[in-house]
Amino acid sequence: MTNQRSIEVAVEIAADRRDVWEALVDPVELVRWFSLSAEVVPGPGGQTVWAWDDGWRWISTIDRWEPGAALTLVNRDQRPFDTGGQLLSPGQVAPATLAMEFTLTTVAGGTRLRLVHSGFGKGSHWDDEFDGVSVGWAFELRSLKLYLERFRGRQRTGGLARTSTPLSQSEAWKRLLGPGGFSLAPWPAAEGAAVALRMGGGDELAGTLYFHVPERDLSLTSADLGGVFRFGTHQAMGKTGVSVWIASYQPDDGRVAALTARCQGIIDRLFSS
Repeated sequence: MTNQRSIEVAVEIAADRRDVWEALVDPVELVRWFSLSAEVVPGPGGQTVWAWDDGWRWISTIDRWEPGAALTLVNRDQRPFDTGGQLLSPGQVAPATLAMEFTLTTVAGGTRLRLVHSGFGKGSHWDDEFDGVSVGWAFELRSLKLYLERFRGRQRTGGLARTSTPLSQSEAWKRLLGPGGFSLAPWPAAEGAAVALRMGGGDELAGTLYFHVPERDLSLTSADLGGVFRFGTHQAMGKTGVSVWIASYQPDDGRVAALTARCQGIIDRLFSS
């Protein structure tokens, strides 16, 4: 294993390169499909900041800035995150320099966006980070495609519920999908299938299975929610992080906040022992 492991993800989007570019670099657009907050100082030598509440704060320097064509972001002295989204200390893990290279090309019907995220370091902590980021980018670029093709220009209301547990990812996943958790019917199901999600043995949410990585990540799109419901697990520091992510493009009527609080109660109860 070297310190140059890389993740490569590509997606074709039915939108022109200008719209895809703006979604990557405009802070107003970024919070409509990606992070909960965003800051951008544009141009070479500038900076981007992405964050999810009080965790997972990515601060990057802009190394390459070619509007509509290419964007490279560099994270120097980067370290993995713990299950709560806080950076490990330099004493816990050796930092590394990571690069995110976004390339946009025109294809029939729209734009092909290719991302190469490279530079992941050595050791078990970096192994966990590599695994989590791999799954994360696979989902996030789908979120970008969904936003630009179905919800472009709409404000998004997001909610994040999370906890951590000493259980393994496999055990945590079984508990998530088990009694009192987030059960789906029919199950198993393939991506694109109609499913019903029952939360905590009570409320149901009908939707379409959108993304699934066994024991890692599962999301569905829901017309009723007007967005995406996602839950998943990730490993860090010998613990398993558990998260539920809710995103709605409907006018905010307090439903996302209420649903997030309900999901927080469910995962707290599931992983209280």
